[in-house]
Amino acid sequence: MLGDTYQPMGSSFAESTSLAVSDKPLSLCRLTITLRNGALWHHKPLYSEIIQRARGYGLSGAGVFVGAAGFGSDGVIHTTRILSLSDHLPIMIVVIDEESKIRGFVQRLEASMEIETATIEHVQALRVRQSNGVPR
Repeated sequence: MLGDTYQPMGSSFAESTSLAVSDKPLSLCRLTITLRNGALWHHKPLYSEIIQRARGYGLSGAGVFVGAAGFGSDGVIHTTRILSLSDHLPIMIVVIDEESKIRGFVQRLEASMEIETATIEHVQALRVRQSNGVPR
């Protein structure tokens, strides 16, 4: 019913999957880079180049996400609908790591890369591990 609070039955998710969540949140930073789909760097996708550089720089991990709809400074809305220009959908690269590593990485990106926006936000992260101590 609407308004009811969800109450899981039985054991919690962490207990049922043998996961352990750290007690103290980690103070980290999240870097979000927004690109236009189709942006290239030396004849390959720009997002791929940025991900390779993030790995080479030693960042803890990165993810690439393609948007279903968006618009940029030109104000034109692009969507995944059949009659739209879906090749201009936004792409977001998200990285979470220590602030010094994030800022150092950003400084190594070239100004000529077609990056729409790059934001850095302070976040509190909970590190989730399997019970055997292996990071997920």
